[in-house]
Amino acid sequence: MNDGTVKANNTLDDRTVICMKFDSDGILWIGTNLGGLNRFDTKSGKFTSYNNREKGFTCVVSILEDSKKRLWAGTYLSGLFLFDRKTGSFKRYSEKDGLLCNNATCITEDAAGNIWSFSERGMSRLNPGNHTITNFTEFKNEDRIFYNFKDAQGNLYFTSKNGMVSFNPLQLNDNRILPEVIIESVSYHAASLGSTEDTILFTEGRQNIKLAYNENKINFHYVALHYADAANNQYAFQLVGYDEEWVQAGTQRSATYTNLSPGTYTFKVKASNGDGVWNEKGASFIIFISPPWWKTWWAYSLYVLIIGFSIWSYILYRSKALRRENLLLEQKVERRTKQLQDSIETLKATQSQLIQSEKMASLGELTAGIAHEIQNPLNFVNNFAEVNKELVDELQHELKAGKIEEAITISNDIRNNEEKISFHGKRADAIVKGMLQHSRSGSGQKVPSDINALCDEYLRLAYHGLKAKDQSFQASFHFEPDDTLPKINVVPQDIGRVLLNLINNAFQAVNERVKRETTNLKGDTSSVSPFTFYFEPIVTVSTKKFENKIEVIVKDNGPGIPESIKEKIFQPFFTTKPTGQGTGLGLSLSYDIVKAHGGELKVHSKEDEGSIFIIELLV
Repeated sequence: MNDGTVKANNTLDDRTVICMKFDSDGILWIGTNLGGLNRFDTKSGKFTSYNNREKGFTCVVSILEDSKKRLWAGTYLSGLFLFDRKTGSFKRYSEKDGLLCNNATCITEDAAGNIWSFSERGMSRLNPGNHTITNFTEFKNEDRIFYNFKDAQGNLYFTSKNGMVSFNPLQLNDNRILPEVIIESVSYHAASLGSTEDTILFTEGRQNIKLAYNENKINFHYVALHYADAANNQYAFQLVGYDEEWVQAGTQRSATYTNLSPGTYTFKVKASNGDGVWNEKGASFIIFISPPWWKTWWAYSLYVLIIGFSIWSYILYRSKALRRENLLLEQKVERRTKQLQDSIETLKATQSQLIQSEKMASLGELTAGIAHEIQNPLNFVNNFAEVNKELVDELQHELKAGKIEEAITISNDIRNNEEKISFHGKRADAIVKGMLQHSRSGSGQKVPSDINALCDEYLRLAYHGLKAKDQSFQASFHFEPDDTLPKINVVPQDIGRVLLNLINNAFQAVNERVKRETTNLKGDTSSVSPFTFYFEPIVTVSTKKFENKIEVIVKDNGPGIPESIKEKIFQPFFTTKPTGQGTGLGLSLSYDIVKAHGGELKVHSKEDEGSIFIIELLV
């Protein structure tokens, strides 16, 4: 029994009409040759055609609507179909399902609701409830059955070329004599051994056989022991492990299988008598085809051992090779490590020299600033001392001349000059004491320090130091202190080095821009106002107090720092100065010193607008 669907068309097409039937809803159903089943709605005049060539639903020769309003269609050579009018799907009943014949030329329903199909082989009775089929061969050989009908007493009639036949379906006895099936013989053919004939094994008393892998062409002979109508006994067989379903053999009494793979198979065969009554028990025979030696379990075990030994040998070989390579690698690593250690020692020595050079450069700049700072009061002292010497000579001359009033005036000038000498001497003494104090605090110990005083002092020292080295240096500087700054614990000498480095860089940046602006003005500027290109180099140092920190801001209006190198300026040995003019350690050391104080050193810069360095120190 097969389920399926049919394709619907909207025209009747040019097909031969074989049968017609009105259903209980007034719909006319038309059976055609090659056009399947057609539905004609008499109200709308619309045709719908249903057919399925793949399933054989093409030549419809009989139509029946049963008592439960189910629609049945009998076909020529394709069996009996139960048609679903709503979905267009169907169930198929054929010889494989037990029908005597696929030529269902006439179909009818008896009083018990069974569906009868008439053919030249006899009659088949289908129970729609359990889908069982019972066959009756009493009226076989009725060639070309034309019509059938049922009278009021439930008798069925059908007409044929040979006349009319009538019977009461309720009075027919089912033929339940089951045919006994036996397997007569099993034969096999070993083509690989050069044999040209089958070897026959009589199976009496045997139910299994074991064959070699090359004895895989097998032939089965079977027979049904039912002699009432032996010529019409039907057979079906299945080789479990090879066939997915039963093979309908008709009256054929043998089955042949070739090229069977190694494995276990069970051959089953069943038979029906001439009335289509099947003996489902049938007969069976087990065949075991052994694999070739190279596919046996001990062969696979040998393969595993060989592969395992090969893998073990390869691993052993690779282990020895890896140990040799590791030994050579360790020797290379030792040599490279020693070379690297030597390079590190050399680098450390070079770095120490560079750091010392940076410190000496800072010290030189600091010394130059100090010298310039002290030189000013010393010049005043020297100048007023020379003036007083001349005034003493004039005083003596006036006293000898008896000019007491002029002598008193000169003595007053000498006294004023002495006061100035004393003032500038004390100023120089204060500068020296301040430097000594810084020197004493250079032990690395943090002491409470006035950040404003450090900023003011190192701003002036940086300016005078650069001025002492380059007399053409010109720049303005401003100090904008926050007078509310408290003293904080720092290492004054280290913070002073940071301030000196940042302020020196700021002065050098504005001086570089002065030189660049001057170079740009070397062309013809006769038609341009002299104020158009005027640039005033300014360095501003300011301090600010916040809730838990203070900031020291060093700002310049120099050329700024390009964006491409901004992230590199705090890296050791990175410098944009010409070779020999910088070690590249100034900002790196400053960054480390501020970090060591628990603070942050930040930079904000934009090209052609200047740079701002911010020192953040915790209070």
